[in-house]
Amino acid sequence: MTRTIHTVLLSGGTGKRMGIETPKQFLTLANKPVIVHSAQTLGHLDFAGNRILGEMIVIAPSEYQEATRAALGSLECRITSGGETRQESTLSGLAALDGIANGEDIVLIHDAARPLITPQEVKRLCDGLESNPDFDIASLVGPVSETIVSVQPNSAAHLDQPVPRDTLRAVKTPQALRWKIVDRLREFHGDFTDLLSWAHAAGLPGLLVPCDPANIKLTSPADLPLLESLAASGK
Repeated sequence: MTRTIHTVLLSGGTGKRMGIETPKQFLTLANKPVIVHSAQTLGHLDFAGNRILGEMIVIAPSEYQEATRAALGSLECRITSGGETRQESTLSGLAALDGIANGEDIVLIHDAARPLITPQEVKRLCDGLESNPDFDIASLVGPVSETIVSVQPNSAAHLDQPVPRDTLRAVKTPQALRWKIVDRLREFHGDFTDLLSWAHAAGLPGLLVPCDPANIKLTSPADLPLLESLAASGK
C-alpha cells in the first residue's frame, strides 16, 4: 500500500520573544534564510518503495506570508495563517490537509526553527511509525546531558534530588502522526507545546525515535554561531 507523507511546517515567529526585529525564520544561516534549510530538506525527501511526498503546508503570520513565499522561492507549498498557540497553528495546518490526506497517510509536523534536520532522521522517524502499528504518534527525541533539578517558580533552591538523566529525553521535531487519528486529536484542546503532550491528553502513546546531534532549535541570536559551525561541517 502506498503511503503519502505530508508536512506541516510551523513558522509563526515574529521576532518579539527573541528581542529582534527580524523573525528568526528569516535570519541568515549558511547564506540562506533559516526556514529554507528545513523546508528544502522536507520538500525534497527521496522516499524509496511505497512512500510518496504529498503536500507541504507552511504556517506563517499573515504579515509575513509574502516574505515567507519570497524566501521559499519555487518550493512547492501552500502558505496559510496559524493561531495564537502552537496547537492552534498545528490545527490550521491539519485543516489545510482535509480532503487531501487520508487513512494511513503520515503527517510530519516540524518547527522551522530547527533548520539542520537530515533526510536520514526524517526517514528513521517514518520507518519507526510504519513498523510499529500499535503507535499512531512518533517523535524525534534526544538525550539530556545536563543534570536536572526541580524548583518552585522564582526560587533559588531546588526541591528534590536530581532527576536521573537516563529517564529523560528532550523532545525534537519533526513529529509524526497517522492521519486517521486527527479527528481524535481535534477533540482535545489545551496549551500543548508539542504533539507528544497533546497525544497523551488524548490517550495516545508516543513512539520515541533518536534524533541526530545537530537537531538544535534556534531560540536566540546567540545560537546562530553554533548552527553556522554545524552547517559548515556538514552537520
